[in-house]
Amino acid sequence: MLSRTYLTALHVAFRADYDRMDWVSALARLETSLQVKQALGRSAEDIGGTRFNRASTLIALNRLDEAQEELVACLELFTNDPSMTSKVRGSLAALFQNLGDTEQAIRQACQALAITEHLQDPESRAISHGSLAIYLLDARDEQASRESARHQLAALLYRHCAGLNQGLQNSLVNYVKIFRQAEVVGSALVVPRVAELLADPAFGPLVEWLTQLQVDLAELQQRTDQILEQCRQQALAGN
Repeated sequence: MLSRTYLTALHVAFRADYDRMDWVSALARLETSLQVKQALGRSAEDIGGTRFNRASTLIALNRLDEAQEELVACLELFTNDPSMTSKVRGSLAALFQNLGDTEQAIRQACQALAITEHLQDPESRAISHGSLAIYLLDARDEQASRESARHQLAALLYRHCAGLNQGLQNSLVNYVKIFRQAEVVGSALVVPRVAELLADPAFGPLVEWLTQLQVDLAELQQRTDQILEQCRQQALAGN
């Protein structure tokens, strides 16, 4: 009971440090938690959760080599946990992007998406599609840019149809940025039609999910057009 109380207190203190971006203190809390959990013989998954948080904190401290080692270790610890494995892959993608290795970031993001598409969690799927879209856009390749637009739209559809308001706001902010970038370089942003996206077998899990929800695709296209037009107008207004 004492150890559980102590670990709970450490976690609460860690969250407080993390929220105010006191990374040094947050890391110290995590390292103490790891020592206690290892001494108590806690499960690999429990220890893995703390190590995953430690990796995120190391990234914030720009200690990227250490963070990568921690994330690779987490992949072993979460072998039987698809949800956490996907999160670890997503964090590895972000880490490689910070290192300037866009190709590796895309590879990790693709692996994260392949896992989340087997999970019944639209938020995780949306996050994976959205992250992959960002890395593909950073590749600055015409084909990658087209693929980025498809994944960005997939993220929007998941968030809109699932009523994920915070995630939807993230999608809208991303679209405003993309519209602005297109305006700066003098090119028109091409967003795939919903039917075109859903006709691609690669987005089969999205099709199945929308079918389960009995979504009217014509209405979805109309609403998507309205959302995108709002983003375009906001981008042009400079808001």
